[in-house]
Amino acid sequence: MLRGPRRLSSHCANQKKDYNVSNVVVYHFEMQAPATRKRSVSTRAATREAIEALGFEPLMETAQVVERARLDESGFVRPEAKR
Repeated sequence: MLRGPRRLSSHCANQKKDYNVSNVVVYHFEMQAPATRKRSVSTRAATREAIEALGFEPLMETAQVVERARLDESGFVRPEAKR
């Protein structure tokens, strides 16, 4: 039984930091089709940087953490392969 807060050793703290580096936060975003002016939410999530580079704003309430390896070169989450 633990009795109070435990301190992480420097080794454990470094491992946790490395773990966090491999994760990123991605968001969905709202788009508007120029021809119809109809708004829709993206089907694929992306990093905030990728979304802002396209001129859109992320929907903060859709934030989710994913492994960096799941991103494509543009910062979008790769679609999962169908089984």
